[in-house]
Amino acid sequence: MALDQSDVYVMLKPVSEWPQKRTKDDLITAMRARLTQHAPGAVYSFSQPIQMRMQELMEAGVRSDIALKIYGEDLAVLREKANQVASVLQRVSGAEDVRAERVAGLPYLRIRIRREPIARHGLNASDVLDTVEALGGKRVARWWRVTGDTPCRYDFRQTSVPARTRSEN
Repeated sequence: MALDQSDVYVMLKPVSEWPQKRTKDDLITAMRARLTQHAPGAVYSFSQPIQMRMQELMEAGVRSDIALKIYGEDLAVLREKANQVASVLQRVSGAEDVRAERVAGLPYLRIRIRREPIARHGLNASDVLDTVEALGGKRVARWWRVTGDTPCRYDFRQTSVPARTRSEN
């Protein structure tokens, strides 16, 4: 999964408890409308969890039944061609959730440490980098669980976000 992607699982009540009977397509349409209203600009796709995982495993991260990969050196050209292909595929009858994946423009933070100025404050590069790492969440504990012959590792992270970087400013 890319850094700019996430999964959300919606657990539905049994159909017998629904106030109004709806088809899967009706539910998707209603959820897409609300999500677009409250979080515009994001791209949403809908599938079943097992189906999604199998698709990812079989095609190196692709979360769909059909994927078209375009290869090249120039990211601007790749983005342009991907958008052109997506606009054609969106007109194909039955095509849903057609989109071009982002290949550039993802947010990132580049830190260039100026050693002399930080040394005047008694800091070294690892102090600065530890602080920057804590902004995104630093592992504070690790827990192992063994189920049968399968060990699972869980990392617990602590985040420390200074007030001036919070969205409330």
